[in-house]
Order: sequence, then C-alpha cells, then structure tokens
Amino acid sequence: MPKNLKIAELIDIYGNLLNEKQKTAAEGYYYYDMSLSEIAENTGISRQGVRETIKRAESILMQYEDVLQILKKRKNAEEIIEQNISDKEKISLLYNNLTEDINVSETLRKSKKSETEKIKAQ
Repeated sequence: MPKNLKIAELIDIYGNLLNEKQKTAAEGYYYYDMSLSEIAENTGISRQGVRETIKRAESILMQYEDVLQILKKRKNAEEIIEQNISDKEKISLLYNNLTEDINVSETLRKSKKSETEKIKAQ
C-alpha cells in the first residue's frame, strides 16, 4: 500500500473525527511508519482488517477535506505568506541597492564640490 503524504496532513487536521480504531491504525501507518502486520499485532485485529480500517480512514479524511477544504485553505495561506516574504525580501534588496546608489552619488557630489573649490582657489 503506497503512502500518501497528503493523508498524513489530513490526519493532523481531521484525525480526531475518526473513531479510535481508525485513528490508531492511520497514525501508526502514517506517523510511525509501522507495517500493517505491526499494527495488527498491536491492535489485535487481522492484517487485512488493519488494511481495510486504514483505507476507510483515508476515505473519511478525503471526504472531510472535500467538504471543508481546510488543507487546501492552509496551503493557499502558506503560499500567500511565502509570496509576501519573498516580496519583502525583494523590497529590502531594492532598498539596500538604492541606499548604496544614494551613498555613491553623495560621495561623488562631495568629491566634485571639493574639486570645484580647489579650482576656484587657484
């Protein structure tokens, strides 16, 4: 059974809405990387029973997400935050470059003024 990382995120969000058996099996499989046999041994149900329990839990979690879309909203918020951070970094870089340009310009202005004063003094 291939593992889907999205399911682990859905367990974080909706895991408390599963029954205890579903939650225990899904957490063991996704969080603790336990095999179906290990979960079966710990819970006292068959390996096939564990597989069916996990599949049922996955289905329930996906149904909750289809309706509530909390994971989708979280991902969108993270993208917006990341974009804002990226924009902030860009603005900071532009500001630093502008400040350097102003400093260079001021240094050139002072140098030019000094040269002009020397020429006038001669």
